[in-house]
Amino acid sequence: MPAYAVRGESFRNSAISLGVLLGVCFSGIGLAWLLLANRMRQLDQLASERNVALAVAFVILGFVPTCRFIKSPGRSFLSGVTAWAILTLTYSVTELPFPRLATRLSAFRLFVVGSLVFGLLAAFSWVMNLVIMLRQARQQTIDQRAGLGCAATSR
Repeated sequence: MPAYAVRGESFRNSAISLGVLLGVCFSGIGLAWLLLANRMRQLDQLASERNVALAVAFVILGFVPTCRFIKSPGRSFLSGVTAWAILTLTYSVTELPFPRLATRLSAFRLFVVGSLVFGLLAAFSWVMNLVIMLRQARQQTIDQRAGLGCAATSR
């Protein structure tokens, strides 16, 4: 049996793969923000711009699973929660050198907030898929009725 014929399903799951990639990206951006905020005092006058840039980067990355798995809200949620779990793990590790970080937002709260956001995005995607499917079914019904009406009148 050739070695390439055996494939592990865990490596083939694109939702988890994307989640791991996004988790690394979330963690990298979060760590960069944390280091810029706490180690570079000359950038303190740009604190609001730095925070807005972080929020924009997180929002853009947060929409990636929803856009990638637009037809599968479950996979979108799995991908987002995987990414957010990696970010939460990184956040909890950074609480060691930055002890006041936990007083602002605990790692558990961070995970819950992220899970809620990804759950809402998945639910919104699911509802939009239902609306699109219903509109398509309605349009097909209208088209079928129009086709039958034309055929019946031509006889």
